[in-house]
Amino acid sequence: MPAISQGQKQGNIWYFSGHAGMDFTHGVPVLITGGQTGGGNTQEGTSCIADSAGNLLFYSDATAIFNRNHQVMTNSVGLFGNTSSTQGCIIVPKPGSDSLFYVFTSDAQENYPGNPRGYNYSVVDMCLNNGLGDVISGQKNIHLTDSGTEKLCAAADGQGGYWIMGHKMFTDEFHAWHLTSAGITDTVVSHTGIVHGGNGNVNSSISQMKFNPACTRLALALQNTPEAIMEIFDFNPATGLVNNPCHIVIDTSRYLAACYGLEFSPDGSRLYVGHTAADTFRAIYQFTVTGATCNAIQASKDTICVSKVPVTWFFGMQAGPDGKIYVAIYGVGSIIGCINYPNLTGSAVAYDSAVFTLPVGSFIPLRMFPGFVAGYKYHNGLVGPCAVLPAGMESVARDEIASFFPNPVNGTAILNISPQTDIRAMHIVVKDAVGRIIKTVPVSKHQLSLDLSELAAGAYFYLLLQHNQTVKTDKFLVR
Repeated sequence: MPAISQGQKQGNIWYFSGHAGMDFTHGVPVLITGGQTGGGNTQEGTSCIADSAGNLLFYSDATAIFNRNHQVMTNSVGLFGNTSSTQGCIIVPKPGSDSLFYVFTSDAQENYPGNPRGYNYSVVDMCLNNGLGDVISGQKNIHLTDSGTEKLCAAADGQGGYWIMGHKMFTDEFHAWHLTSAGITDTVVSHTGIVHGGNGNVNSSISQMKFNPACTRLALALQNTPEAIMEIFDFNPATGLVNNPCHIVIDTSRYLAACYGLEFSPDGSRLYVGHTAADTFRAIYQFTVTGATCNAIQASKDTICVSKVPVTWFFGMQAGPDGKIYVAIYGVGSIIGCINYPNLTGSAVAYDSAVFTLPVGSFIPLRMFPGFVAGYKYHNGLVGPCAVLPAGMESVARDEIASFFPNPVNGTAILNISPQTDIRAMHIVVKDAVGRIIKTVPVSKHQLSLDLSELAAGAYFYLLLQHNQTVKTDKFLVR
Protein backbone atom coordinates (compact mmCIF):
# COMPACT_ATOMS: atom_id res chain seq x y z
CA MET A 1 0.00 0.00 0.00
CA PRO A 2 1.45 3.43 -0.90
CA ALA A 3 2.51 5.67 1.96
CA ILE A 4 0.07 8.46 2.78
CA SER A 5 1.73 11.84 2.22
CA GLN A 6 0.98 14.97 4.19
CA GLY A 7 -1.15 16.27 1.34
CA GLN A 8 -3.09 13.04 1.10
CA LYS A 9 -3.91 13.26 4.81
CA GLN A 10 -6.46 15.85 3.72
CA GLY A 11 -8.54 12.89 2.52
CA ASN A 12 -8.29 10.75 5.65
CA ILE A 13 -11.93 11.28 6.65
CA TRP A 14 -14.85 11.21 4.21
CA TYR A 15 -18.42 12.08 5.19
CA PHE A 16 -21.14 11.37 2.65
CA SER A 17 -24.65 9.94 2.27
CA GLY A 18 -26.25 11.27 5.43
CA HIS A 19 -24.58 9.71 8.45
CA ALA A 20 -22.07 7.48 6.66
CA GLY A 21 -18.42 7.94 5.82
CA MET A 22 -15.02 6.29 5.42
CA ASP A 23 -11.94 6.60 7.62
CA PHE A 24 -8.50 6.15 6.00
CA THR A 25 -6.53 7.13 9.12
CA HIS A 26 -4.78 3.76 9.34
CA GLY A 27 -4.37 3.30 5.60
CA VAL A 28 -7.08 0.67 5.11
CA PRO A 29 -10.51 2.36 4.94
CA VAL A 30 -13.25 1.45 7.41
CA LEU A 31 -16.91 2.44 7.29
CA ILE A 32 -17.84 5.08 9.90
CA THR A 33 -21.03 6.74 11.09
CA GLY A 34 -21.82 9.97 12.90
CA GLY A 35 -21.83 12.43 10.01
CA GLN A 36 -24.58 15.04 9.95
CA THR A 37 -24.69 16.03 6.29
CA GLY A 38 -28.13 17.13 5.16
CA GLY A 39 -29.75 15.96 8.38
CA GLY A 40 -29.00 12.45 7.14
CA ASN A 41 -30.59 13.03 3.72
CA THR A 42 -27.60 13.90 1.52
CA GLN A 43 -27.03 11.71 -1.54
CA GLU A 44 -24.56 13.77 -3.52
CA GLY A 45 -21.80 16.36 -3.24
CA THR A 46 -20.08 16.92 0.11
CA SER A 47 -16.58 18.06 1.05
CA CYS A 48 -14.23 17.65 4.02
CA ILE A 49 -11.08 19.46 5.16
CA ALA A 50 -8.34 18.56 7.63
CA ASP A 51 -5.24 20.23 8.94
CA SER A 52 -1.85 19.10 7.60
CA ALA A 53 -1.63 16.40 10.28
CA GLY A 54 -4.86 14.84 9.03
CA ASN A 55 -7.06 16.01 11.90
CA LEU A 56 -10.64 16.71 10.74
CA LEU A 57 -11.52 20.41 10.87
CA PHE A 58 -15.00 20.53 9.33
CA TYR A 59 -17.17 19.22 6.50
CA SER A 60 -20.13 20.46 4.47
CA ASP A 61 -23.13 19.23 2.47
CA ALA A 62 -23.36 22.53 0.52
CA THR A 63 -26.29 23.81 2.61
CA ALA A 64 -24.58 23.94 6.03
CA ILE A 65 -21.16 23.31 7.61
CA PHE A 66 -20.42 20.94 10.49
CA ASN A 67 -17.45 21.22 12.84
CA ARG A 68 -15.26 18.34 14.00
CA ASN A 69 -17.74 17.64 16.82
CA HIS A 70 -20.53 17.18 14.22
CA GLN A 71 -22.23 20.38 15.35
CA VAL A 72 -23.59 22.83 12.79
CA MET A 73 -21.66 26.09 12.50
CA THR A 74 -24.22 28.69 13.52
CA ASN A 75 -23.66 31.15 10.68
CA SER A 76 -23.35 28.42 8.04
CA VAL A 77 -27.02 27.50 7.79
CA GLY A 78 -28.51 28.46 4.45
CA LEU A 79 -25.52 28.11 2.13
CA PHE A 80 -26.57 28.48 -1.51
CA GLY A 81 -25.55 24.96 -2.52
CA ASN A 82 -27.80 21.92 -2.70
CA THR A 83 -27.68 18.39 -1.25
CA SER A 84 -28.83 17.15 -4.67
CA SER A 85 -25.98 18.82 -6.58
CA THR A 86 -23.43 16.37 -8.03
CA GLN A 87 -20.44 18.37 -6.79
CA GLY A 88 -22.36 20.56 -4.36
CA CYS A 89 -19.34 21.98 -2.55
CA ILE A 90 -15.58 21.96 -2.25
CA ILE A 91 -13.46 23.34 0.61
CA VAL A 92 -10.17 25.09 -0.23
CA PRO A 93 -7.75 26.68 2.27
CA LYS A 94 -6.86 30.32 1.72
CA PRO A 95 -3.21 30.40 0.61
CA GLY A 96 -0.88 31.77 3.26
CA SER A 97 -3.40 31.24 6.05
CA ASP A 98 -3.73 28.49 8.63
CA SER A 99 -7.21 29.51 9.78
CA LEU A 100 -9.26 30.71 6.77
CA PHE A 101 -11.04 28.32 4.40
CA TYR A 102 -13.23 29.01 1.36
CA VAL A 103 -16.34 26.85 0.91
CA PHE A 104 -17.46 26.97 -2.73
CA THR A 105 -20.98 25.77 -3.58
CA SER A 106 -22.98 24.88 -6.69
CA ASP A 107 -26.74 24.83 -7.05
CA ALA A 108 -28.78 21.87 -8.37
CA GLN A 109 -30.48 21.45 -11.74
CA GLU A 110 -33.85 21.17 -9.96
CA ASN A 111 -33.81 24.98 -9.71
CA TYR A 112 -33.84 25.41 -13.50
CA PRO A 113 -35.40 27.09 -15.36
CA GLY A 114 -36.63 29.15 -12.41
CA ASN A 115 -34.19 31.02 -10.18
CA PRO A 116 -30.88 29.17 -9.94
CA ARG A 117 -28.38 30.51 -7.42
CA GLY A 118 -25.31 29.46 -9.42
CA TYR A 119 -21.86 29.40 -7.83
CA ASN A 120 -21.11 31.11 -4.50
CA TYR A 121 -18.55 30.94 -1.70
CA SER A 122 -18.39 31.53 2.03
CA VAL A 123 -15.33 31.98 4.25
CA VAL A 124 -14.77 29.98 7.45
CA ASP A 125 -12.45 31.25 10.19
CA MET A 126 -11.31 28.36 12.38
CA CYS A 127 -10.43 30.80 15.14
CA LEU A 128 -14.11 31.59 15.72
CA ASN A 129 -16.28 29.69 18.22
CA ASN A 130 -13.37 28.72 20.47
CA GLY A 131 -11.46 27.03 17.67
CA LEU A 132 -14.40 25.08 16.24
CA GLY A 133 -14.87 27.61 13.43
CA ASP A 134 -17.75 29.47 11.83
CA VAL A 135 -18.54 31.47 8.71
CA ILE A 136 -17.33 35.05 9.03
CA SER A 137 -20.12 37.57 9.26
CA GLY A 138 -20.53 39.33 5.91
CA GLN A 139 -18.58 36.63 4.05
CA LYS A 140 -21.38 34.15 3.40
CA ASN A 141 -22.88 33.26 -0.01
CA ILE A 142 -20.67 35.67 -1.93
CA HIS A 143 -21.89 35.42 -5.52
CA LEU A 144 -19.57 34.32 -8.33
CA THR A 145 -21.91 33.66 -11.26
CA ASP A 146 -25.50 32.66 -11.87
CA SER A 147 -26.79 29.67 -13.87
CA GLY A 148 -23.97 27.37 -12.86
CA THR A 149 -24.05 23.63 -13.50
CA GLU A 150 -23.57 21.01 -10.77
CA LYS A 151 -19.92 20.64 -11.82
CA LEU A 152 -17.34 22.03 -9.37
CA CYS A 153 -13.70 21.04 -8.82
CA ALA A 154 -10.35 22.54 -7.77
CA ALA A 155 -6.65 22.23 -8.55
CA ALA A 156 -3.37 23.76 -7.40
CA ASP A 157 -1.90 26.45 -9.64
CA GLY A 158 1.71 25.42 -8.97
CA GLN A 159 2.47 28.80 -7.33
CA GLY A 160 0.84 28.27 -3.94
CA GLY A 161 -2.68 29.17 -5.04
CA TYR A 162 -5.67 27.32 -6.46
CA TRP A 163 -8.02 27.32 -9.42
CA ILE A 164 -11.68 26.57 -8.67
CA MET A 165 -13.48 25.46 -11.82
CA GLY A 166 -17.17 25.64 -12.70
CA HIS A 167 -19.18 25.49 -15.92
CA LYS A 168 -21.90 27.99 -16.74
CA MET A 169 -25.27 26.60 -17.80
CA PHE A 170 -26.67 27.18 -21.33
CA THR A 171 -23.18 28.11 -22.56
CA ASP A 172 -19.82 26.61 -23.52
CA GLU A 173 -18.13 28.65 -20.75
CA PHE A 174 -15.72 27.30 -18.18
CA HIS A 175 -15.26 29.74 -15.28
CA ALA A 176 -11.97 29.46 -13.39
CA TRP A 177 -11.68 31.48 -10.17
CA HIS A 178 -8.14 32.10 -8.92
CA LEU A 179 -7.74 31.87 -5.15
CA THR A 180 -4.51 33.40 -3.81
CA SER A 181 -3.36 34.90 -0.53
CA ALA A 182 -5.29 38.04 -1.56
CA GLY A 183 -8.54 36.08 -1.99
CA ILE A 184 -10.33 35.63 -5.34
CA THR A 185 -8.08 37.68 -7.59
CA ASP A 186 -9.20 36.71 -11.10
CA THR A 187 -11.93 35.01 -13.12
CA VAL A 188 -10.82 33.35 -16.34
CA VAL A 189 -13.51 32.37 -18.86
CA SER A 190 -12.80 29.77 -21.56
CA HIS A 191 -15.19 29.06 -24.45
CA THR A 192 -14.69 25.45 -25.51
CA GLY A 193 -16.51 22.13 -25.72
CA ILE A 194 -20.24 21.62 -26.08
CA VAL A 195 -22.99 23.82 -24.66
CA HIS A 196 -24.39 22.56 -21.35
CA GLY A 197 -28.17 22.79 -21.33
CA GLY A 198 -28.51 23.02 -25.09
CA ASN A 199 -32.07 22.66 -26.38
CA GLY A 200 -33.31 23.27 -22.83
CA ASN A 201 -31.87 19.99 -21.52
CA VAL A 202 -31.23 21.06 -17.92
CA ASN A 203 -30.19 17.52 -16.95
CA SER A 204 -26.87 18.10 -18.71
CA SER A 205 -26.03 20.17 -15.62
CA ILE A 206 -25.48 16.88 -13.79
CA SER A 207 -22.31 14.68 -13.54
CA GLN A 208 -18.71 15.08 -12.41
CA MET A 209 -15.87 17.28 -13.63
CA LYS A 210 -12.31 16.46 -12.51
CA PHE A 211 -8.74 17.70 -12.84
CA ASN A 212 -5.90 15.22 -13.17
CA PRO A 213 -3.40 15.24 -10.26
CA ALA A 214 -0.85 17.23 -12.29
CA CYS A 215 -3.53 19.89 -12.88
CA THR A 216 -2.87 19.88 -16.64
CA ARG A 217 -6.00 18.06 -17.88
CA LEU A 218 -9.70 18.50 -17.19
CA ALA A 219 -12.44 15.97 -17.89
CA LEU A 220 -16.21 15.99 -17.52
CA ALA A 221 -19.14 13.65 -18.03
CA LEU A 222 -22.65 14.48 -19.21
CA GLN A 223 -25.87 13.01 -17.83
CA ASN A 224 -29.19 12.33 -19.59
CA THR A 225 -28.25 13.69 -22.97
CA PRO A 226 -29.24 11.94 -26.23
CA GLU A 227 -25.73 10.50 -26.04
CA ALA A 228 -23.47 9.29 -23.22
CA ILE A 229 -20.64 11.79 -23.50
CA MET A 230 -17.24 12.51 -21.98
CA GLU A 231 -15.02 15.48 -22.81
CA ILE A 232 -11.32 15.92 -22.04
CA PHE A 233 -9.43 19.22 -22.26
CA ASP A 234 -5.97 20.64 -21.72
CA PHE A 235 -5.67 23.01 -18.75
CA ASN A 236 -2.98 25.64 -18.19
CA PRO A 237 -2.42 26.07 -14.42
CA ALA A 238 -0.44 29.27 -15.04
CA THR A 239 -3.31 31.03 -16.82
CA GLY A 240 -6.48 29.11 -15.87
CA LEU A 241 -7.38 28.58 -19.54
CA VAL A 242 -9.15 25.45 -20.83
CA ASN A 243 -8.65 24.43 -24.47
CA ASN A 244 -8.05 21.59 -26.94
CA PRO A 245 -11.34 19.72 -26.44
CA CYS A 246 -11.57 15.98 -27.05
CA HIS A 247 -15.21 14.95 -27.47
CA ILE A 248 -15.86 11.24 -26.90
CA VAL A 249 -19.24 9.61 -27.42
CA ILE A 250 -19.46 6.62 -25.10
CA ASP A 251 -22.81 5.31 -26.34
CA THR A 252 -25.75 6.26 -28.55
CA SER A 253 -27.52 2.90 -28.80
CA ARG A 254 -29.21 2.56 -25.42
CA TYR A 255 -32.25 4.29 -23.98
CA LEU A 256 -31.25 7.25 -21.78
CA ALA A 257 -27.58 6.35 -22.02
CA ALA A 258 -25.60 8.67 -19.75
CA CYS A 259 -22.29 9.19 -17.96
CA TYR A 260 -22.14 10.51 -14.40
CA GLY A 261 -18.89 9.71 -12.53
CA LEU A 262 -15.29 9.88 -13.70
CA GLU A 263 -11.82 10.07 -12.19
CA PHE A 264 -8.15 10.18 -13.22
CA SER A 265 -5.67 7.59 -11.97
CA PRO A 266 -3.06 8.84 -9.44
CA ASP A 267 -0.35 9.03 -12.12
CA GLY A 268 -2.72 10.72 -14.57
CA SER A 269 -2.23 8.09 -17.27
CA ARG A 270 -5.76 6.66 -17.14
CA LEU A 271 -9.24 8.10 -17.00
CA TYR A 272 -12.23 6.09 -15.76
CA VAL A 273 -15.86 6.84 -16.55
CA GLY A 274 -19.10 5.18 -15.49
CA HIS A 275 -21.82 4.49 -18.04
CA THR A 276 -25.44 3.86 -17.11
CA ALA A 277 -28.49 3.30 -19.29
CA ALA A 278 -32.15 2.82 -18.51
CA ASP A 279 -32.20 -0.62 -20.16
CA THR A 280 -30.18 -1.99 -17.18
CA PHE A 281 -26.79 -1.88 -18.91
CA ARG A 282 -24.03 -0.44 -16.68
CA ALA A 283 -20.27 -0.39 -17.26
CA ILE A 284 -17.00 1.24 -16.19
CA TYR A 285 -14.58 2.11 -18.98
CA GLN A 286 -10.90 2.97 -18.89
CA PHE A 287 -9.14 5.35 -21.32
CA THR A 288 -5.40 5.95 -21.65
CA VAL A 289 -4.93 9.73 -21.81
CA THR A 290 -1.27 10.63 -21.22
CA GLY A 291 0.20 12.37 -24.25
CA ALA A 292 -2.46 10.87 -26.53
CA THR A 293 -4.38 12.41 -29.41
CA CYS A 294 -8.15 12.45 -29.18
CA ASN A 295 -8.40 9.59 -31.68
CA ALA A 296 -5.89 7.58 -29.68
CA ILE A 297 -7.79 8.23 -26.45
CA GLN A 298 -11.03 7.01 -28.00
CA ALA A 299 -9.31 3.95 -29.45
CA SER A 300 -7.84 3.05 -26.03
CA LYS A 301 -11.29 2.38 -24.53
CA ASP A 302 -11.23 -0.74 -22.37
CA THR A 303 -14.09 -2.25 -20.38
CA ILE A 304 -13.24 -2.70 -16.70
CA CYS A 305 -16.56 -4.16 -15.61
CA VAL A 306 -20.11 -4.70 -16.85
CA SER A 307 -23.18 -5.07 -14.66
CA LYS A 308 -26.73 -5.87 -15.81
CA VAL A 309 -28.22 -5.76 -12.33
CA PRO A 310 -31.39 -3.72 -12.95
CA VAL A 311 -31.51 -1.89 -9.60
CA THR A 312 -27.96 -0.51 -9.47
CA TRP A 313 -26.21 2.36 -11.25
CA PHE A 314 -22.55 3.44 -11.37
CA PHE A 315 -22.41 6.98 -10.00
CA GLY A 316 -19.61 9.08 -8.45
CA MET A 317 -15.90 8.24 -8.43
CA GLN A 318 -13.19 9.58 -6.12
CA ALA A 319 -9.47 8.82 -5.83
CA GLY A 320 -8.63 7.87 -2.27
CA PRO A 321 -5.57 8.78 -0.21
CA ASP A 322 -4.52 5.12 -0.56
CA GLY A 323 -4.03 5.39 -4.34
CA LYS A 324 -7.26 3.55 -5.20
CA ILE A 325 -10.41 4.85 -6.90
CA TYR A 326 -13.74 4.32 -5.13
CA VAL A 327 -17.02 3.96 -7.00
CA ALA A 328 -20.47 4.77 -5.61
CA ILE A 329 -22.95 2.13 -6.77
CA TYR A 330 -26.45 3.44 -6.26
CA GLY A 331 -29.56 1.32 -5.86
CA VAL A 332 -32.04 0.01 -3.28
CA GLY A 333 -29.10 -0.08 -0.90
CA SER A 334 -25.64 1.29 -1.67
CA ILE A 335 -22.41 -0.48 -2.53
CA ILE A 336 -18.91 0.98 -2.72
CA GLY A 337 -16.74 -0.56 -5.42
CA CYS A 338 -12.99 -0.08 -5.78
CA ILE A 339 -10.48 0.10 -8.63
CA ASN A 340 -7.49 -1.23 -6.71
CA TYR A 341 -4.64 -0.48 -9.14
CA PRO A 342 -5.90 2.35 -11.34
CA ASN A 343 -2.52 3.14 -12.92
CA LEU A 344 -2.56 -0.28 -14.64
CA THR A 345 -4.69 -1.46 -17.54
CA GLY A 346 -7.39 -4.02 -18.17
CA SER A 347 -7.96 -6.76 -15.61
CA ALA A 348 -4.74 -5.75 -13.81
CA VAL A 349 -6.70 -2.91 -12.18
CA ALA A 350 -8.34 -5.61 -9.99
CA TYR A 351 -11.80 -4.08 -9.75
CA ASP A 352 -13.65 -5.06 -6.57
CA SER A 353 -17.41 -4.74 -6.99
CA ALA A 354 -18.17 -4.44 -3.24
CA VAL A 355 -15.61 -3.31 -0.66
CA PHE A 356 -18.46 -1.92 1.47
CA THR A 357 -22.20 -2.47 1.50
CA LEU A 358 -24.40 0.07 3.26
CA PRO A 359 -27.36 -1.78 4.82
CA VAL A 360 -30.75 -1.06 3.25
CA GLY A 361 -32.71 1.34 5.45
CA SER A 362 -29.66 2.29 7.55
CA PHE A 363 -28.18 4.84 5.16
CA ILE A 364 -29.41 7.14 2.43
CA PRO A 365 -28.52 5.68 -1.02
CA LEU A 366 -25.05 6.84 -2.03
CA ARG A 367 -24.35 8.70 -5.28
CA MET A 368 -21.25 10.74 -4.56
CA PHE A 369 -18.11 10.98 -2.41
CA PRO A 370 -16.63 14.18 -0.94
CA GLY A 371 -14.79 16.53 -3.27
CA PHE A 372 -11.10 17.33 -2.72
CA VAL A 373 -8.44 19.43 -4.47
CA ALA A 374 -6.99 17.33 -7.30
CA GLY A 375 -4.13 15.15 -6.16
CA TYR A 376 -4.71 16.28 -2.54
CA LYS A 377 -2.41 19.23 -3.20
CA TYR A 378 -3.23 21.31 -0.14
CA HIS A 379 -1.06 24.04 1.37
CA ASN A 380 -2.67 24.67 4.77
CA GLY A 381 -0.79 23.91 7.98
CA LEU A 382 -1.83 23.21 11.55
CA VAL A 383 -4.50 25.58 12.82
CA GLY A 384 -3.81 27.70 15.87
CA PRO A 385 -3.12 28.71 18.46
CA CYS A 386 -5.60 31.50 17.75
CA ALA A 387 -5.14 34.94 19.23
CA VAL A 388 -8.02 36.46 21.21
CA LEU A 389 -9.49 39.41 19.32
CA PRO A 390 -10.40 42.55 21.26
CA ALA A 391 -14.07 43.53 21.38
CA GLY A 392 -15.31 45.07 18.16
CA MET A 393 -12.91 43.16 15.90
CA GLU A 394 -14.63 39.76 15.82
CA SER A 395 -16.15 40.42 12.40
CA VAL A 396 -12.77 41.11 10.76
CA ALA A 397 -11.08 38.04 9.27
CA ARG A 398 -7.77 37.59 11.08
CA ASP A 399 -5.71 37.35 7.93
CA GLU A 400 -7.34 40.56 6.69
CA ILE A 401 -6.59 42.62 9.82
CA ALA A 402 -3.19 43.54 8.43
CA SER A 403 -0.99 42.95 5.39
CA PHE A 404 2.80 43.23 5.19
CA PHE A 405 4.72 43.89 1.94
CA PRO A 406 7.04 43.41 0.26
CA ASN A 407 8.00 39.98 1.57
CA PRO A 408 10.94 39.37 1.33
CA VAL A 409 11.94 42.90 2.28
CA ASN A 410 15.18 44.81 1.82
CA GLY A 411 14.99 48.14 3.65
CA THR A 412 11.48 49.48 4.26
CA ALA A 413 8.25 47.49 4.60
CA ILE A 414 4.67 48.73 4.55
CA LEU A 415 2.11 47.47 7.06
CA ASN A 416 -1.51 48.08 6.08
CA ILE A 417 -4.08 47.66 8.84
CA SER A 418 -7.74 47.13 7.94
CA PRO A 419 -9.63 50.46 7.98
CA GLN A 420 -12.39 48.98 10.17
CA THR A 421 -9.85 47.97 12.81
CA ASP A 422 -9.60 50.11 15.93
CA ILE A 423 -5.88 50.97 16.23
CA ARG A 424 -6.02 52.58 19.67
CA ALA A 425 -3.52 51.07 22.16
CA MET A 426 -1.96 49.09 19.31
CA HIS A 427 1.74 48.51 18.64
CA ILE A 428 4.01 46.32 16.51
CA VAL A 429 6.72 44.05 17.85
CA VAL A 430 9.43 42.65 15.54
CA LYS A 431 11.19 39.46 16.70
CA ASP A 432 14.00 37.39 15.27
CA ALA A 433 13.74 33.66 14.55
CA VAL A 434 14.54 32.68 18.15
CA GLY A 435 12.00 35.08 19.65
CA ARG A 436 14.21 37.98 20.71
CA ILE A 437 12.52 41.40 20.44
CA ILE A 438 14.28 43.53 17.84
CA LYS A 439 12.09 46.62 17.92
CA THR A 440 8.72 47.93 19.06
CA VAL A 441 6.77 50.53 17.05
CA PRO A 442 3.56 52.28 18.21
CA VAL A 443 0.68 52.31 15.71
CA SER A 444 -0.54 55.81 14.90
CA LYS A 445 -2.24 55.27 11.52
CA HIS A 446 -3.62 52.46 9.39
CA GLN A 447 -0.63 52.45 7.01
CA LEU A 448 2.85 52.40 8.52
CA SER A 449 6.35 52.41 7.06
CA LEU A 450 8.70 50.13 8.97
CA ASP A 451 12.42 50.80 8.64
CA LEU A 452 14.03 47.35 8.72
CA SER A 453 17.31 48.33 7.07
CA GLU A 454 19.31 47.41 10.18
CA LEU A 455 18.19 43.78 10.07
CA ALA A 456 20.54 41.10 8.78
CA ALA A 457 19.30 38.66 6.16
CA GLY A 458 17.10 35.93 7.64
CA ALA A 459 13.66 35.06 8.95
CA TYR A 460 11.71 37.31 11.35
CA PHE A 461 8.22 37.70 12.79
CA TYR A 462 6.02 40.70 13.40
CA LEU A 463 3.29 40.76 16.04
CA LEU A 464 0.43 43.25 16.02
CA LEU A 465 -0.75 43.75 19.59
CA GLN A 466 -3.61 45.70 21.14
CA HIS A 467 -3.79 46.11 24.92
CA ASN A 468 -0.92 43.57 24.91
CA GLN A 469 -3.07 40.95 23.21
CA THR A 470 -1.78 39.52 19.92
CA VAL A 471 -4.30 40.09 17.14
CA LYS A 472 -2.08 39.16 14.20
CA THR A 473 1.31 37.53 13.75
CA ASP A 474 3.17 36.55 10.61
CA LYS A 475 6.57 35.64 9.27
CA PHE A 476 8.68 37.75 6.91
CA LEU A 477 12.10 37.42 5.30
CA VAL A 478 14.91 39.96 5.00
CA ARG A 479 17.26 39.71 2.03
